[in-house]
Amino acid sequence: MWQVESIAEFLETAARSASLHSMVLEPGAAQLEEVNGRLAGFYSSSGRGYLNSVEHHALDARLGVSQRSKIVTVRDRTGQLVSTVRLTPHPFESEGLVPPEADAGAFSGHFELSRLVSWYGGEFRTLPTALALGIALLQARSMGARGLVALARTPQRRVFAKFGLKPTHMSPLKVPIREDGDYWFLEAPIASVVDAAHAYTEQLQSTVPLLAPSSTF
Repeated sequence: MWQVESIAEFLETAARSASLHSMVLEPGAAQLEEVNGRLAGFYSSSGRGYLNSVEHHALDARLGVSQRSKIVTVRDRTGQLVSTVRLTPHPFESEGLVPPEADAGAFSGHFELSRLVSWYGGEFRTLPTALALGIALLQARSMGARGLVALARTPQRRVFAKFGLKPTHMSPLKVPIREDGDYWFLEAPIASVVDAAHAYTEQLQSTVPLLAPSSTF
């Protein structure tokens, strides 16, 4: 599929142009202790401490999420962590969080994107986030994923929409162990994700000055 090759080429160009370095951490990787520590601190400082809760750790243990997940990390030229996303095969964490109307159990051939975090603000988060999600997409596709799912609040929903993910329900869902916050369960077949990701990376290629052919950065 030529779109996949184009996405991979974009990811290489973006990483090189922005001096970013990405890795896919397998379960049990030595770097996970640092990454998980940074994530726990981020959740606490950003009003999402519920992600560190006993209930979430119990759900993780029951589903074996950490033991089955890969984490994509993106670091800057100094080695600082700037973006992450977790990639998990079924059963998903979100399946244990959302009510039946989300129909999360219908996507057993999909992979879940979760814990999407960027330590950059504003326009500076665009490339690291695109890099993390693009690599996660290619990883999922290489492992035979039929599609991708994600559980997101409205701001993150807009990010996932750039990769083609859409809600499976009409109104926001309440997630009790996340302070009854409003969430959206999102899904897209892998072919739709590839098409959307290709369109988005083409857009970035033409609109981000750092990626312009004449850029001297």
